[in-house]
Amino acid sequence: MAARPRIRKRAHFPPNLHEPRPGYYTWRDPRDGKSYVLGRVPIEQAIYEAIEANLKAASGKQAKSLAERISTSDATVEDLLGKMPV
Repeated sequence: MAARPRIRKRAHFPPNLHEPRPGYYTWRDPRDGKSYVLGRVPIEQAIYEAIEANLKAASGKQAKSLAERISTSDATVEDLLGKMPV
């Protein structure tokens, strides 16, 4: 089944910017799903703030490659058992 088409009025919105009521904007954080209110601001300001917030949220995600994860895992089960209280 195909996805529902976007509303033409909101087709230019950046990701995670929502307009629950006319002229009232919110931004949803993709990391935890929490919504932040932008309020009644001009559309240009809402788009600018949403783009800025999306860039900030994307820069926080620093995914390591598989090779980096394998090479940095020096801890063994014996090391972890040694840290546990007796």
